[in-house]
Amino acid sequence: MNSKDGKRVLIVEDSILLQHILQTIIYKIGLQFDMVENGEDAIKLFQQKYYDLILMDCQLPGISGYEATRIIRETERDNKKQVPIIGITTRTMENHAECLAAGMNDYLGKPFHQLELQQRIQRWLGMTGLNDLHQDTRKKLDLSSHTTAKQELIKDGLDLHRLEELTNNDPEIMAIIIRDYQDKSLERMTQLIQASQEGRTEDIRQIAHLFLPLNDYIGAHTMVRLLKSIESAAQDKNLNSIRESIDELTREHAQVLNIVSKK
Repeated sequence: MNSKDGKRVLIVEDSILLQHILQTIIYKIGLQFDMVENGEDAIKLFQQKYYDLILMDCQLPGISGYEATRIIRETERDNKKQVPIIGITTRTMENHAECLAAGMNDYLGKPFHQLELQQRIQRWLGMTGLNDLHQDTRKKLDLSSHTTAKQELIKDGLDLHRLEELTNNDPEIMAIIIRDYQDKSLERMTQLIQASQEGRTEDIRQIAHLFLPLNDYIGAHTMVRLLKSIESAAQDKNLNSIRESIDELTREHAQVLNIVSKK
């Protein structure tokens, strides 16, 4: 019997980009899954169904992933077996400690790549059927490192090596990420420019903050640097600095879109 048969995963994630990545990887592994966008729905679904594993984003709207985990653990108090919960959050020691304190079993730091997620799933589900998938992944990574020098993958403030690591050169996942970046980044740029024209510094700060992880995931380091400057300037209500940085950000964004569209 295949070790993957009947295994069900609950994905709790509000980021559309990460939803695409997680569901595509889990589908490729051959697991069943349900997906919700917030902690409240995760708790309700957990009370209705049995899950072998939960992937829990820690920063969720409403009830956080940490609090949702505490409630799930309280629900399980009389159970002999607890469902493994893997927290997904920014890669810091503080966040790792908070995941464990909330009752999570493990932690996956953002940005992660496909192999990291596969290994965590294999560990907590006790699966042996992922070896071929792992070997195929490693071959792709080895092939990439031999055929393209890393320095050639860093172009105009965009580290394409990050994108290849994230997707393990899987064309399906890469296409999803690029398409999502193109759509979401254009939307965020429009919001930033409009808020700048209207002098709404608090909105600018929030938009820049939300735009940051999208660029971090694809390795757009110059975009990340400029967005941090905009966020800081917005906190100081410095509109001149904000507008100068947004002009530079607009030019950089056009370059990033041009590069990723050729991947």
